[in-house]
Amino acid sequence: MPLNRMDTPIVFVAMAIVLSSFALVSCSTESTWTKEERKNADHFFLSMAADVAAARIINKEQSSGVVSQIDIDKIIEYRKTALKESRLVTDNVLDKAHPHLREHWRNEYERGLQLYIKTFESPDSYETHDRLLFYQMQSQLLLDVFIDWFNDHNHEIKFPKNR
Repeated sequence: MPLNRMDTPIVFVAMAIVLSSFALVSCSTESTWTKEERKNADHFFLSMAADVAAARIINKEQSSGVVSQIDIDKIIEYRKTALKESRLVTDNVLDKAHPHLREHWRNEYERGLQLYIKTFESPDSYETHDRLLFYQMQSQLLLDVFIDWFNDHNHEIKFPKNR
């Protein structure tokens, strides 16, 4: 029997991202970024903004203890947007912003978003509650690892100011 979103246990651990974290990303020398790279860097910020929007809903719902299906749908849509935008950021842009950003972005941030979405949209009828709960916990762990790394290194991450 396929699981629906309401059958899936929800483990929400709020992300420790705050808007000021990525607002503090340092600016690099403008002349080293091409016009295409500057434009591509926008996808990084659009992805992070969508994930912050999801985290705000999670934080709000966590404090009340009740998560409505409408809010779950919003969270999933924000996370889908975050994933879509994250995949548009080129490796070259991530490498230029910080030598280790690509590794963390692809392996923790993107993978965490993928698993989170899979938790609620798994089309496989053989997925068990335990398996979906595992995906959700693994997702949160990966996102937390990324956020910890990002917060520790945001002063080293350099994007062009004028994108």
